[in-house]
Amino acid sequence: EELSYSDLFIATFPKLNSLLNKAIVFRIVLQNNTGFRLVCWENKDSIGGWLCQNCEYINTELLHLNLLKTHIGTIIESWGFDSIRDDLFCNMDGVLIDNVTYGIGVWKDYFKESCDDEEVSPQIKDEDYILLAEEANGNLTLANKNSEEIVIFAPDHCFDNVEVYKDCPDYTFYKINNVDGLIDYFELVAQQWLMYLE
Repeated sequence: EELSYSDLFIATFPKLNSLLNKAIVFRIVLQNNTGFRLVCWENKDSIGGWLCQNCEYINTELLHLNLLKTHIGTIIESWGFDSIRDDLFCNMDGVLIDNVTYGIGVWKDYFKESCDDEEVSPQIKDEDYILLAEEANGNLTLANKNSEEIVIFAPDHCFDNVEVYKDCPDYTFYKINNVDGLIDYFELVAQQWLMYLE
């Protein structure tokens, strides 16, 4: 299947658009009419890709998140290219989560206890963040509903490319280096994958 993207998507996410234009895409429709796209890339050594499901809940407060969900859907699985250094999609159980979820959910008590133990009072309010992605180990990637700022909530942290969020204890909130917002995040993912295809 050949995919087409709106002018707004192309202008907003040029690297992601470039990556997607290099993909081989297969449309899959189940008997219950659930739609998927298998988006694949190949280099000389291996194959990798994303299994994307059409999103039902596109209407969020974030314009750029809506744009991504409309054009890509929920990435329910990514695979291959295991040697991509600091791959932001590594070990994800889902990216661009279909349902709109705010905050850190079951981690709220852990965060409060960590702050109490360290005697810190961070200004970050987890309920201001929309869940973007969840790792298999429970780490979360979130976007601020007002500014699109990207943070990671990582009680199982072992990243090289992050810094502890202002006034937060270790193993809670982190900022990804060189990623301020939603656009930066997905453009960095595209850059990582594009470099691997060269």
